[in-house]
Amino acid sequence: MHDEAHGGTLGARLNWLRAAVLGANDGIVSTAGLVVGVAGATDDRAALLTAGLAGLLAGSMSMAAGEYVSVSTQRDSEKAALALERRELRDQPEAELEELADLLQERGLSREVAREAAEQLTARDALRAHARVELGIDPDDLTNPWHAAWASFLAFTVGALLPLLAIVLPPAGWRLGVTVGSVLAALVLTGWSSARLGAAPRAARWCATSWAVRSRWGSPTPSARCWARPASDTARWAGVPPARRGPPRCRPAAVRSRGPAGLTLAARPAPGAAYGEVRPPTPRAQPFPVGRPRTDPAREGSPPMRATTIHAPYDMRVEDVPEPVVQLPTDAVVRVLRACICGSDLWAYRGEAARQPGQRIGHEFLGVVEETGSEVGTVRRGDLVVAPFMWSDGVCDYCREGLTTSCAHGGFWGSVGYDGGQGEAVRVPFADGTLVQLPKDAASDDHLLSALLTLSDVLGTGHHAALGAGVRPGATVAVVGDGAVGLCAVLAAKRLGAERIIALGRHEVRTGIARRFGATDVVAERGDAAVEAVRELTRGQGAHAVVEAVGTEQSMRTAIGVARDGGAVGFVGVPHGSSTGVDLSVLFDRNVALRGGVAPVRAYIPDLLPDVLDGTIDPSPVFDLTVGIEGVPDGYKAMDERTALKVLVTN
Repeated sequence: MHDEAHGGTLGARLNWLRAAVLGANDGIVSTAGLVVGVAGATDDRAALLTAGLAGLLAGSMSMAAGEYVSVSTQRDSEKAALALERRELRDQPEAELEELADLLQERGLSREVAREAAEQLTARDALRAHARVELGIDPDDLTNPWHAAWASFLAFTVGALLPLLAIVLPPAGWRLGVTVGSVLAALVLTGWSSARLGAAPRAARWCATSWAVRSRWGSPTPSARCWARPASDTARWAGVPPARRGPPRCRPAAVRSRGPAGLTLAARPAPGAAYGEVRPPTPRAQPFPVGRPRTDPAREGSPPMRATTIHAPYDMRVEDVPEPVVQLPTDAVVRVLRACICGSDLWAYRGEAARQPGQRIGHEFLGVVEETGSEVGTVRRGDLVVAPFMWSDGVCDYCREGLTTSCAHGGFWGSVGYDGGQGEAVRVPFADGTLVQLPKDAASDDHLLSALLTLSDVLGTGHHAALGAGVRPGATVAVVGDGAVGLCAVLAAKRLGAERIIALGRHEVRTGIARRFGATDVVAERGDAAVEAVRELTRGQGAHAVVEAVGTEQSMRTAIGVARDGGAVGFVGVPHGSSTGVDLSVLFDRNVALRGGVAPVRAYIPDLLPDVLDGTIDPSPVFDLTVGIEGVPDGYKAMDERTALKVLVTN
């Protein structure tokens, strides 16, 4: 990481640097003019020195006072603008979000990327985002009048000393020539020093030096500060082809500002001014230039990778698609090592869940971080990570409460326009809020990788169901459903201390895994027969805690039927079918609670991860078929025909 050699932020540095340059120039020229005039009337060194010191004192105080008043007015204007923006964000948040997206789109981003960037920036700090993008100011870096006043005072004093000494020390016949030469040298030194302090490249230093001299010796003072950089550098940052790269140039001083979250944004220029070339951010931030994202959303020109797409019911394909790339500063790109097929993917496979032809699919994966955006701080290139089945920003109210699946800026892998987990790589939005780092040495342990992969969905979902059902030490638990989630719910119930666990299922291989995971009883019956069997096992009372992990009307009726009065049902089966199977009067009369929904597995991973790593729990047996990326369509077929429980995909 690059550590800058100066203190303070860019705005503060430019504030005192501007005041210092103006103060030094005024001190040099005004003092030179004063002492040359006095020298024309007398050769007395004492008189010359007295006149020079008087001019120095008066000029430095005048410059300091002027800078203080000027910058104070600017600071008051900035505060008023921020207050207005704060009220607008409070009263019209959605309108302000649209406005921010429009401003980003005006700077060349596609509508989709502009909207995503606006949402990310708003989630991080709405006021700062609007202040920087819309107003061109930083709420944490308002101009400081005292800095400007002191910089001007000291610079005027230092600048005045050289012509004062040049007129006093040399013999009378040499005074005029030495004074003119020293003034020119001082102006050149001032311009060069200011460019160096401003971290400008060499071409910019010559431009600043030329400005310092011409602005005091007859040439019109330009309205632009020179921030030119060599043509090859500028064009490289802006993405301009080599044949179109032009010479370095100066541009209007007020048209550029560092935007939030690594964006380099163009503020609104003065009338008649044009937007200049892109000035890159400091080396510590990865570039996100004006005019287009670092790589555009369509990822044109990216080399192909292989990924699973769905085109129609039962029509799964593995095709070449563009490699994912970092598009926003909060993104990461993960090279997938392990993925899998989920039972919920089968609803799309069978045509019961709508998908667009060619849409990506898959929401469970782990892999190695290949690239990160400039704002990502919790993971870095080379880290082994697991991704929950939804991305989340980690900072919204819901995320802070642990309900990451309701994140204001979250989404599902495989949504239209986003990568799916069943591919070679994935772009991960909000990487800091989404990805969880794993021990790097786990990458060489195939068995452990399989167990860790379940953290992305089925293990966390089974845990969520057990919590919703109120599993506690000594409780009797019934689990309806023998899929991967139901089996992981058995494992979760055992982990939470359940004394008796009844698994409902008729597939012998699966019920064998259930017993391995901690089930004490197996009920193969369905419907009313299953309810009677469970009640017979529990002295007619039913189970304290029931997990529903299927999602059909019959499974929900069974779950409620086997629940003990005063018990609870935790449901995580994705609902499908014509009805929910819920009779509220039954729940009411028997005081049965119903809790569940989409599992916020991101919130559970830190709690479950240590037990997976040390072998306390081993959910890897839920994978009973392994395919490579090209074999994913066969994996779907196997799961649909129930010849496979859960398919592991290796890259």
